[in-house]
Amino acid sequence: MNNSNDNLQFKKDFFANPERETETPPQLDEWQIKFNKLSPEVQNWMASQESATANREIAEKFNLKGDENSILAEVTSWITLKDYPISSLPELLERELSIPEEQAEEIALEVVKKQFLPLRQYMPEVEEYLNQIGEIRPKPTQSTESSLATAKEQKPPQMPEQNIQLPQKSLREAAKTNESVLDQFITFEPIIIKSAETGEEKKVSPTIRNWLRDYVIVKGSNAHTEVDRSDYLFNSPNASRLSGEERNLISEFLKSFDSPSYAIPFSPRTKLFAIEKLMKKQTGEERKIFGNQGMVEPQTQKPEPILFRPQAMSASIANGTDKYLEPIEKDSTPQNTAQSPKPPASKDQGNQGRVINLKDLS
Repeated sequence: MNNSNDNLQFKKDFFANPERETETPPQLDEWQIKFNKLSPEVQNWMASQESATANREIAEKFNLKGDENSILAEVTSWITLKDYPISSLPELLERELSIPEEQAEEIALEVVKKQFLPLRQYMPEVEEYLNQIGEIRPKPTQSTESSLATAKEQKPPQMPEQNIQLPQKSLREAAKTNESVLDQFITFEPIIIKSAETGEEKKVSPTIRNWLRDYVIVKGSNAHTEVDRSDYLFNSPNASRLSGEERNLISEFLKSFDSPSYAIPFSPRTKLFAIEKLMKKQTGEERKIFGNQGMVEPQTQKPEPILFRPQAMSASIANGTDKYLEPIEKDSTPQNTAQSPKPPASKDQGNQGRVINLKDLS
């Protein structure tokens, strides 16, 4: 255990002072080779303050003390470096932290949601794991040590997609039951939001909450029509750089935001919206996407992804001192009545001339 902690401390020092001359631990070369094979986005996440903060928050939530915090970070890195599959995470935590199986499973779920879900674009097994952990799994017949030794060669059992029936919830319903669902990541790249009071740009995580804030800032707080949503999805600074797949995904959440009765697949186990299910729905023959004329029939070819176009950033963003936005105050939300006419009663059933108040969701 001490060797593991010493190696972890070296890695932290390495990131802080990459050019410092120091004695190289025996495992550094192997670790560095694995690290170099990761995509730049995953490398940046591993070395980021956000990842360290997520680890600390998980440790605090489950009352992990002292070395346990470092052990949690080390085990997380094993999964990220692909030393073990995600499915072995509960067993690894149970062994390394010497905790009960139930607690290990709870911590593993939190690690997957906070550390790996933001990387789902580069770790496709993440959502597969989240969809499967609610299934009944037989108790292992091998010892913990022997099962971990063969974990690299094993894959989690494949459950037929058609056999997994998930309920559906609207944004309002899900948020009232579990407010933290609004902090679920739904796209990968950070988004830029302007403060309604100061006009200062803030770089924030691409969560449901922050996408809705941007939507209200751009289109106003009055009721929105399909034309409003289409204009936002194709012409707003943040949404216009999304791929076609991500844009269709955002459109589902905006529609549920505007129409309280519009429901989205929801996992009772993870208490998150089932993004993978929603994306499968989007690729079905019945899918419709937003176009400049409102809703249009599916295209014969998948839209080409729109390349990322960096925006000019303020000094606070460039030097990394910016913080996430505070909740939008009611009197600071721009009223864009000219661009957002009140829709006729026949559209967006259940909206009744208003949208979800962001203060109700926070």
